[in-house]
Amino acid sequence: MRSGQNARIVGMPASGGSGAFSIGIGRLRAVMQRYISPILVDSVLQRALAAHPAATRAPGALHTLTEDCMIGLRLFVKEQELPQLMVELAEILEDDDGR
Repeated sequence: MRSGQNARIVGMPASGGSGAFSIGIGRLRAVMQRYISPILVDSVLQRALAAHPAATRAPGALHTLTEDCMIGLRLFVKEQELPQLMVELAEILEDDDGR
């Protein structure tokens, strides 16, 4: 892991919310880092969490944050890579639905 990669995202509770939510955020982060820099990943996640402050406690929280991130990612991901990224993010949500 790169230095600073384990740093807590501002706006996310230290406890990380529920275990399933934390795992989902970890997967979301890992996917995004394949397409954009860790700094941009943190920025996109922070904005999504700031827009939905109660998201770590709400049902469907991962869906809400992922949808918000999808919008932000369109600004930073190369156009030709965007469809594959969206497929990977959708797979995370499908896995979350099946838990």
